[in-house]
Amino acid sequence: MKRTLLSVISVALVVAACGTTARAIGEPCVVEGVTAGECESGAICGKDPDDVLACLKICDYGNTADAGKTDASAAPSCSADQECNGVSGTTIKACRDKKK
Repeated sequence: MKRTLLSVISVALVVAACGTTARAIGEPCVVEGVTAGECESGAICGKDPDDVLACLKICDYGNTADAGKTDASAAPSCSADQECNGVSGTTIKACRDKKK
């Protein structure tokens, strides 16, 4: 019984140490199209111009009410060196560096 309890506590500590902190814009992510828990608020996991999954700044929420937004005007715009393009499998668009 003590061994089982110790094992459960050990696993819980490892999980807690790893954490579930949302990643910042530009950091690598794992599941494309996910907003909650994967990336910080206002970001979505999508492919960057190099086809690598990274947290990208949302620039258009499309037809969803994602993150409490109800229309595209509520989303921030991209910088001058970026463009707003769709994220695969979603109606959400995200800022990506313009291809040169």
